[in-house]
Amino acid sequence: LGRFIHRAIYQEILPTLDQALTPDGGRAFAQAVLERFDNPYIDHSLLAISLNTVSKWRTRVLPTLKDYLADQGQLPVCLTFSLAALVAFYNVKASPAQLAASHWAEDLNRLPGLAAQVTAHLELIRTAGMRTAIRRLEDLPRVQEPGQGGLN
Repeated sequence: LGRFIHRAIYQEILPTLDQALTPDGGRAFAQAVLERFDNPYIDHSLLAISLNTVSKWRTRVLPTLKDYLADQGQLPVCLTFSLAALVAFYNVKASPAQLAASHWAEDLNRLPGLAAQVTAHLELIRTAGMRTAIRRLEDLPRVQEPGQGGLN
């Protein structure tokens, strides 16, 4: 799970940040987040984390997904996977396209390829299980950060 989270933060989220507002590219904040999740003394209750997840995803992840798509010309794999995981968590029987159209204050079907990618992730989660699905995403080749030879 750690490689998946690292990839999401460093390859999909940080590149969308306004560099004028985050001179270090958000790396200090990212490191603080990772350290918080690594702290065994902080109780990360799944139930507490899952409260209001649709609202959290819509306000925190969706804008980043859209910025990444606009900047990179492709969908961010980890962030689209996070939507599929959200659908799987709530065990929604509707297709992601229907969910997107009815719960997000905008029609996410207008984002090119989103419904297909989320559907593919969701199918993998449902057939192989969450752990296997995440492992497969972790094994994808790393995308180099702009202006760098790779990740630390």
